[in-house]
Parts: sequence; C-alpha cells; structure tokens
Amino acid sequence: MESFPDEEDLKIAAKDMWYSNDRFDKAKDLAEQYRERLEKEQEKLKDTRIKVQETCAGAHLANRLDIFESALNDLRKYRNYLQEAGIFYNRYWSGAGMFKTLQDSLQGLLEDRDEILYVLNQQNQRKTRLLAELQSVKKQLELTNYEEIKERLDICIKRLDEIPVERDNTASRIGFLKNALESSKEKREKQSEQLKMAKQIKDAKEKVFLMEYALGYVAPDKTPGEAAETKARNICSLAAGQAIKPQLSLFADLQTVFHEKKGLLTDHNPSICNIFTDQEILTEDGREVDVSHLGVRVERMDIKTKYKGIPVTFKELTVKLQEDLEDLEKLLSEKDRELFEDILSNTISKKIRAKIYESQRWVAKMNDLMESMQTSSGLKLSLKWISKKSEKEGQLDTKDLVDLLQSDKEILNDKDASRMAAHFRSKITEARKTLEDTDSVMSFHMVMKDILDYRQWFEFQLYSQKTGEKKRELTDRIFFTFSGGEKAMSMYVPLFSAVVAKYAGANKDAPMLISLDEAFAGVDEMNIKDMFRLMVSLNLDFMINSQVLWGDYETVPGLAIYQLIRPENAKYVTVIPYIWNGRTRALADKT
Repeated sequence: MESFPDEEDLKIAAKDMWYSNDRFDKAKDLAEQYRERLEKEQEKLKDTRIKVQETCAGAHLANRLDIFESALNDLRKYRNYLQEAGIFYNRYWSGAGMFKTLQDSLQGLLEDRDEILYVLNQQNQRKTRLLAELQSVKKQLELTNYEEIKERLDICIKRLDEIPVERDNTASRIGFLKNALESSKEKREKQSEQLKMAKQIKDAKEKVFLMEYALGYVAPDKTPGEAAETKARNICSLAAGQAIKPQLSLFADLQTVFHEKKGLLTDHNPSICNIFTDQEILTEDGREVDVSHLGVRVERMDIKTKYKGIPVTFKELTVKLQEDLEDLEKLLSEKDRELFEDILSNTISKKIRAKIYESQRWVAKMNDLMESMQTSSGLKLSLKWISKKSEKEGQLDTKDLVDLLQSDKEILNDKDASRMAAHFRSKITEARKTLEDTDSVMSFHMVMKDILDYRQWFEFQLYSQKTGEKKRELTDRIFFTFSGGEKAMSMYVPLFSAVVAKYAGANKDAPMLISLDEAFAGVDEMNIKDMFRLMVSLNLDFMINSQVLWGDYETVPGLAIYQLIRPENAKYVTVIPYIWNGRTRALADKT
C-alpha cells in the first residue's frame, strides 16, 4: 500500500494516458490518410506508366527518360534548322524577284538614254544653224545706226510693258479708297452707337452699384456725398486678392447657408426674396430708358426678417441682435451668480455629487477585486480616478470644483460662488467659440450637458506592483517589459474587475455573463489556468470560443464543452459535447 501511487499521481498518469491515447488515435488517423494518399498516387503512377508505354511504342524509342530528353533536344534543334531554312528560302525568292525588277528597269533606262541622245543631236544641229544666221544679221546691222536704234527701241518696249500695269494699279487704288471711305463712315456710325451704349451701360452699372452699396452689406457709407467711382475703388481694394465667384454660384451658396441656419432664426421668420427685379430704369434727357437689353443684370437675392413682429432688413436684424446680445451679456454677468447658486448649488450639484460618489465606490470596488486576486506571477494591479487640472485661466481644478459642489449653499461664501460662476462662464464661452469655429448646430442644452459631464473632469490611471517592488503607473514602457502572461493579466484583470463592479449594481437574479472570442491567445498554460481561476473566483458565467483551448483545468469546477468538426470543407458541422467535472472530461449523454 505504501508503494502504491497516490491519487494525484494516478490523475497525472491517467491524464498522460488519455493524452497518449488521443495522440495515438490522431497518429493512426494520419497514417490512414497517408495510406489513402499513397494508393491514389500509385494509381496515378500506374496510369502514367501506361501512357509512357503507349508513347514509346508509337515513337519506336526505348522506355528511358534520358532517351526521351535526348530525342526532345534533337527535335528542338531540327525545328530551329527548319525555321532557318524557311527564312533563307524566303530571302532567296525575294532577291530573285528584286533582280528581275532591276533588269526590267535597266532595259527601260537604256531605251530612254538612246532617245535623249537623238533629241540632243537634233538640238545641237539647230543651235549651230541659228548661230550662223545671227552672225549674218549682226554683220548687216553694223552697216547702219544699229546701237542707237536698239537703245530707243528697248526703252519703248519697256514703257509699253509698264503702262498697262500702272493703269490697272491706278484703277485698283481708286476702288480701294472708295471702299475705305465707305467703311470709315460705317465704322464711325457703329462707334457712335457703341459709345452711346457704353455710356448707358456705365450709368446702369453705376446705379446698380449704388443700389447694392446702399444695402450696407459690404461697407458702411461713411461719406454719403462721395462719388460712385471712389466708393467702387474702395470696395475693389477691400476685395483685392480674393477669388470672385459668379453670381449664380453666390446665389447657390446663399441658399445653402440659408437652409442650414434657418432653424436658428425661426423666431425672426427669415425668408429669401428677390430685389431689384423690376429691371430698374435710367433717366436720360428726361426719358426713361429700359436697360435690360444692355446685358446689365440687376436681379439680386436678399433675406427678409422680422424683429419683434416688425419687418426689418437682414442688416438691421444683425445690428439689433448684436445689441440684444450685449444687453444679455450684461444681464448674464449680473445674474449668473444667482443662477449658479440656485441651480448648480441646490439642484445639479446634488446629482453630480451622487454620481461622483457612485463612481468613486465603483473604483474602490474594482481595486478591492484586483487586490484580492492571487496570481502565479505575483502581479497586482490597482486603479486611480484622478481629477484633471484646470485648462485655462479663470477655470478651476476638478478637485476644487468638486469640493465647491459638495459644499452646502449656506456655507458657500461670495468668493467661492464667484469662482464657481466664473469657471462655468468660461466653459460656456469656450464651448460657444468652438461651435462657431466648427459651424456646428448645437443647442444650448447640449452645450450645458457637455460641460456638466463629470466624467470629463477625471481621468483613469492604472498602476502595477510586483512582489518586492514599488507600485508604479502602468505606462507603455513598463507594459512592454512584462512577459506574455503578465501582459495578459494586465489586460484581463481590469476588464473582469470592471465587469464585476458593473454587475454589482444589477439585481440579484441577473446573470453575470461575459463572452470572449479567441480568449487568452498568446498566453502560456500556467497563466491561462490563472485566468480561469480568476473568472471562477469572480463568480462569472462565461462563453468562450477557441481553436486550442478545452478549458479542462483543475481551477474550473465544471464546464460544458462543444467540439465543432467540419471535415474537408463539408456543408455540415458535427457537434461533439463533453462535460468537465473538475477532474475528468467525458462525452456527454446526447439524450
């Protein structure tokens, strides 16, 4: 009995035997797969041999690879020689055809040469005869006053040639001048009409400019008697360097912005209207002249509004709203202390205090859970909920703000009330400025909700401590010095603690359930065992899927396991259920 193995050794031996049997079964299955694969390859080899024999019989070659490779090389060389022979054959017949063509051309050239020599001989004979005749005529003329007669005759011939040209040129010149005179008259009349229309356009554009300038959108009319050209020059200097959009594009932009911001001015009943639509007329010499034909577009879109029920222009509305804003800011400066005292100190502060206290309890609960966890690595984690510092001048640190909110109204002195009011006033101003810069449409209620979100007043910091070491903040530098198991612990322990702390506020009959996908990937066996111990100690119900985990660890008292098998991309999945009772894993009864 003393030499008989104890229960723990038997468990280990039984587990080893189970693993050995499992490996034996897997090896047996693998061997069967190899045997089937070998049979298939043998069948393929048999078919290949039959094909080789048939090929060898037709080619009268021995059944040897080197003979076939040699024959293949010889065939390739033969093919190359055959291709070269075909090229030389084509070149030969091409050269023969070209030679025949050149022979035909040579025969034609020889015939042309004989004909040219015959013509040249005839011309030489005629030249000799004409030269003889010329010498005879010269000798006869030398007996008279030949040189003087010849000079005068040449002048007469030259003049007779010049007179028709001069006559034609003179007639053309007369016609050109007449046409130029008529064209000049028409051009002068057309320029007169253009000058008249240009003056009308200039007057029309000047009036349209003055009508637009009078709206006051671009610049205030500081000098009412100033000339239109001077006003236009000042406007151009203001717009220098800016991209000028077409009028239709400006109309589209106006409509887009109008529909985006219309909801903010509902109380003032804004609407888009067209002004200058009557095709404004000019007065010239006491007559009214329509300028629509001049191409001067005077159509203009504008926005009509109401202020306290009275129709006003959009420019007047902006002035009145600015005045109202200044009055409201003065009123807010006088009443904000009373507002923050009555609302924040008495109403919202109580809710914020309760939320902060509940969050602090939640953090404390998480720390208790993490401190109570015993892991094989000796790593302990803790969490701190730290208040933020003030971001800008005039704002309070979170700690000071929370202390003021937790104080009763009766003991809150004037200085502390003013500090709290200045803090929230600064936050509201900052939020409004951010909204204006981002063109965001957000109500005042949403702004206040964001400002009073106490979760933004704090930040979480995670701390780690190993056995024999001091507690340190868990930064990236420290995290990457951990082993794989310690990294997993530093991620999963806060996660599980947060889940348990959150479930602590649920009903007693609520399931404490978590689900993990590819759980504990990259974690060694010892730390996986600790992870399961951690979930069991936290009384968590869990659903886990994994390609390698079975979950049959002694730290797990009970577990339902389902193995999913899909052989060779089949269209079905086989489910094999197991039960782990903390000691052994066995097939479950499917009934």
